Amino acid sequence: MNFMDAVDNMIAGKKLMRRDWSGYYIVIMVAQHYIWSIGSSNTTPSINAHIYIPNIEEIYATDWMIKT
Repeated sequence: MNFMDAVDNMIAGKKLMRRDWSGYYIVIMVAQHYIWSIGSSNTTPSINAHIYIPNIEEIYATDWMIKT
């Protein structure tokens, strides 16, 4: 799916990610006006959360998928 489809799915409450992402997903939380990136890496045991700002490659990508 493309980025606009991903945003529509996040508005509907779904978590999205890209095929090559490992441990991270993006989501729009209830009553928030931002997209959040949430996840953890193999080097840090804690969960990281920050406001997600897509780059141009991510906006044009068509490999977005719903995190299961």
